[in-house]
Amino acid sequence: MSVDTSCAGRLRHRCGSRFGRGRSLPNSAHMHAPEQLFGALELKEGDVFVDLGCGAGEYALCAARMLGESGAVYALDRLSDAVEEVRRKGSANPGAPVRAVVAELTETLPLDDGIADVCFLCTVLHAIDGDTKRRRLFAEMYRALKPEGRAAVVECKKEASRFGPPENMRLSESDVDALACGAGFSRKSATDLGDNYLVVYEKARARCE
Repeated sequence: MSVDTSCAGRLRHRCGSRFGRGRSLPNSAHMHAPEQLFGALELKEGDVFVDLGCGAGEYALCAARMLGESGAVYALDRLSDAVEEVRRKGSANPGAPVRAVVAELTETLPLDDGIADVCFLCTVLHAIDGDTKRRRLFAEMYRALKPEGRAAVVECKKEASRFGPPENMRLSESDVDALACGAGFSRKSATDLGDNYLVVYEKARARCE
């Protein structure tokens, strides 16, 4: 059963009226309408959702409410303070259980092979130092995803802006495409989020050019 994202108010209610507000830890959730973002992810009840670089955990907690008790959410971050906050919030969060884990995203992820339906990486990739480490992360996402799983990447558009990372640190959609293609993914969809963009990838059925 697909999650119903046709009603913006209903999804915003699921995610909470304070989605992305009151941030004390790194978090970009305030920049995005949850109905637009999660609608593009095509989540289903019972899915396994992995939030890589979860920060304050807004996306992970929203996904948990959407997926229901039959689903599961993994929230990974290198900051122990972030993980502790997600654990605290997750203990009282309805829906899927949230497993928050301290993890370095440029190393082997603490996830079983083929466990995830969606690996979600939001405004994190540009902060990883160099394409070698970025390629390793894409390879780890590929390993952790089910055969029909998707990798979803949100990044700031590569243009001058009054907020966010400097332009020379930003990654264009073609930059992210190249990293994904090299790991065996092909582009499934793209969504304009205003100042940011979302690209969803699936495991390629043919060689990616």
